Amino acid sequence: MMIHLICGNICTGKTFYANRLAAAENAVILSCDELENDIFNKDLGELYDSVSPRIKAYLLKKAAQIAAVGTTVILDWGFWSAAERASTTDFFKSKGLEIKWHYMATSPEQRQINILRRNREVESGSSTAYYVDEGLLDKSDRLFQPPKREEMDVWNEYKECEE
Repeated sequence: MMIHLICGNICTGKTFYANRLAAAENAVILSCDELENDIFNKDLGELYDSVSPRIKAYLLKKAAQIAAVGTTVILDWGFWSAAERASTTDFFKSKGLEIKWHYMATSPEQRQINILRRNREVESGSSTAYYVDEGLLDKSDRLFQPPKREEMDVWNEYKECEE
């Protein structure tokens, strides 16, 4: 079965896209943010940078197991670095599993709309997503390495989307 990997910076519509893809593909979504929220209630604080890679490693293992029994899987966590994308590709290929990379190329204007929408939803309690403050936005922009087109199988040029 197929493993779909959703790449993109924070607030580019990855989760919205993953949910639509899951409905179309009858797939299971594995999300770091969902797991972090459900287990740690977004309270990792200083531990985030050490725990997040372990969560990703666990979800990669689970994705391979789920795909191996015949269910399509979507990994929704951004894959911010070229090294992470390469190691993820190598991991699944070494297991003989088919993957498809999807990139969310969202315009800066739409990304700002997504950030404002997300923050309103978090503040109102209607979303369990992370609130995007200047610190998180700066960190994501510093760490995110946009992929080259040849890395991606699907290049989504979203100008209007929803987070």
